[in-house]
Parts: sequence; C-alpha cells; structure tokens
Amino acid sequence: MNTRERVLEALSEVHDPELDEPITSLGFVTSCAVSADGDVEILLRLPTPQCAPNFAYLMAADARNVLRRLPDVGNIKKKIGSRKKRNRR
Repeated sequence: MNTRERVLEALSEVHDPELDEPITSLGFVTSCAVSADGDVEILLRLPTPQCAPNFAYLMAADARNVLRRLPDVGNIKKKIGSRKKRNRR
C-alpha cells in the first residue's frame, strides 16, 4: 500500500528542468493525497504564471511516470496551477 510519504519520496525524483532541483524541495507539490484504493491526487503549483508550458508538461509527465512505478497505484490525477501574484499597494 502506498502512503503519502512514499508518493512524495517518488516525486522527489522529478526535477524542474530549468533549476535542476526536485519539485518537492522547490515547494511545487502543494497537495498530495492517496486514497485507500491507491488513487493518487497531486496539485503542482508552478513558480510563476509565466512558467514555460513545455516545462510544466515535462514536470507533470515525469510525475506521472515516477508514480506509475510505485506498486498498487490506481488512478493518478494531476492538477497544475501557478502561484498568484500578490497585490501591491
């Protein structure tokens, strides 16, 4: 059975293509849930709204690939968003 910790450990193998750092260390994985059936749902937050779409696609595809290698993984649901700009006064 996969746990949230095992999923996050697997996701630490996924690196930002530009920064070459794990997405978990960069804080890009903002939500991770594993159901009793082994379904995984993650929310990836990209650093800026201007993040290159190809980089976002690569990180999402890499995340799916590392999660597929875990035993007993069911459905994988990924959501991708960006950090919102703060209003400055």
